[in-house]
Amino acid sequence: MVNYVLLGWLMGLSRVKATLFLQITMNVINMVLAIVFTQMMHWNVTGVASATLIAEALACILGLVLVFRSSIWREWKQSGQMNWRGWFGASELKSVMATNLDLMIRTACLLTMFNLFTARSASFGTDQLAANAILLQIHYIMAYFFDGFANASSIMTGQARGAGDRKMLQRVIHLSWFWTLVTSIVTGGLYLALKEPLISLFTGNATVISLTVPYNGWLAVFPLAAGLGLVFYGVFTGMTVTYPIRNSMLISLLCFFIALFWCVPQYGNHGLWLSFIVFALGRSLFLVIYLPRLQRI
Repeated sequence: MVNYVLLGWLMGLSRVKATLFLQITMNVINMVLAIVFTQMMHWNVTGVASATLIAEALACILGLVLVFRSSIWREWKQSGQMNWRGWFGASELKSVMATNLDLMIRTACLLTMFNLFTARSASFGTDQLAANAILLQIHYIMAYFFDGFANASSIMTGQARGAGDRKMLQRVIHLSWFWTLVTSIVTGGLYLALKEPLISLFTGNATVISLTVPYNGWLAVFPLAAGLGLVFYGVFTGMTVTYPIRNSMLISLLCFFIALFWCVPQYGNHGLWLSFIVFALGRSLFLVIYLPRLQRI
């Protein structure tokens, strides 16, 4: 939990390189210790768990060092404005809890959708379940292409709100639109061009590979459907306006339910992927409609 707070603090200060250093260090330590504990010391599962715990603890210590050695922390400490009681005021706690609740609901909606998707995939047999699982893994890779823009948008919109700079906010929103469109087209195009070698990285089973082929089109459409929702999630969180994220996810989940129960019985696995795209498209459309309100803040 402390590591999440440290990462959020560093990213909020645009210390992206420090964040990257912290994450790479933690994962390298985790991998090295896991190899030592399992292959050399034969601790098996206990070794993997121990490696993860030690890596997380060391990352926490390193993150605290980065925080306490930062110029912002020193300036804040020297200014004599470290009002610890102000952190726990009723209004501050209410704001934090409301934001966390909105984002928790968002996560719950995502988990519900993916669990239902997996459960319905299993109903088509183990081979189709494996094929859908591979396509879902590739979808995660696609989503990572948008994460960088989402994080950058979050930082920039936070700075714009803190400075009261509406021009900067407008600029960030316009750039978010542009790079979402570009990334969606490039990502979808790359997948269509490289789908065979990419899928073969996940499995050598010819049956499973053949079962992915009819659904490649759905995955190629995914970046266009979900791009705005993924990137503008960063815009809204940067402005600490999270109720649109909550509302858009709830409405998208409802649309997913409707599509799932109507399309799957008629179209099978194609209906399942159509429901998935409906959910992704809903995340984008139902979030973007809140942009005019965001620009008035």
